[in-house]
Amino acid sequence: MPFINRDHSRADFDIVPHSCNGVFTEKVSRKKYLWHQADFEGMQEYLSTVNWMEILSTNLNAESLWSSFCNVLYTVIDMYVPTVDINNNCNRKYTARPKPIRRLQAHKRCP
Repeated sequence: MPFINRDHSRADFDIVPHSCNGVFTEKVSRKKYLWHQADFEGMQEYLSTVNWMEILSTNLNAESLWSSFCNVLYTVIDMYVPTVDINNNCNRKYTARPKPIRRLQAHKRCP
């Protein structure tokens, strides 16, 4: 809902608590692509064999066309770009504020 006489809008969000001992959240792993090890020539060769005219002619609206295009890209990325699994690691150093914010605050304190 817009604020009165403002050009800003309200943003609603939920905060999910995180705990390193696993009480609040489970360990989550995600995939990190190693783009520097990707086989770009293999990707190019694979994409050149895709029947793009069939994809264009069978997907008659923008949403299905975008979905089909993304499916092709995700397929080729998964085939030719190596990945590693990254787990949320509670041994990382967490600070109250990100480093750029701390720098700006320190700069503000200087006369």
